[in-house]
Amino acid sequence: MQQTAIPQVRNYGNAYKSYNCLQLIIKPTRITPSSSTLINHIYTTLPLYKVTPGILINDLSDHLPIFVSIKSAHVENVDTKAQFKHDFSNFNAEEFMDEIKETLNSMIINSNNPAAALDDAIGAIKKVLDDYAPLKKMSRTQRRLAQKPWITSDLYKLIKTKNKLYRALIRCKFGNEHEHKRYKKIRNKGNHLLEITNQQKKILSISVSLMWK
Repeated sequence: MQQTAIPQVRNYGNAYKSYNCLQLIIKPTRITPSSSTLINHIYTTLPLYKVTPGILINDLSDHLPIFVSIKSAHVENVDTKAQFKHDFSNFNAEEFMDEIKETLNSMIINSNNPAAALDDAIGAIKKVLDDYAPLKKMSRTQRRLAQKPWITSDLYKLIKTKNKLYRALIRCKFGNEHEHKRYKKIRNKGNHLLEITNQQKKILSISVSLMWK
């Protein structure tokens, strides 16, 4: 606790300590050019070896987010199943279409069972696709972005640059005016791009709903 000479602060500290609580956050959580204050707390009665506190460097607000990880013997199974997607980095569309035509022309079509014939054709096309664009394991970042399709590659790069600048500003307590201006410019550009993608999502959603009326 800071400024323990102040009676109110000292009484507050004595109050939570009387319940055998420990304050886990020990570094400033609000940093400005003129001050660094610790005003976000996490209290626990657990032993220290069971908890891991931390501070996230994020510009969601002027207070840095805080968290605590608690070790537990009862951990739920997390779905860590790998995800894959086709790798089109060396894809040749012309050769792929030629292979598809040759494959379909050489197939024996079951005219008595159209459903089975369609399944066979789809299976053959998938096999050719796997040859020309093999499946590749997705990275953690790719899996995360796949769940947020509105985040374009340009927007993702802006977010990474903005976060990098923000971390640097936190370290220098916003003392670099040039970098501070650059950070604000990139943040505003990112917010503008995000607003555009949100509007496009709404327009697409309305268009799809009208199609089915």
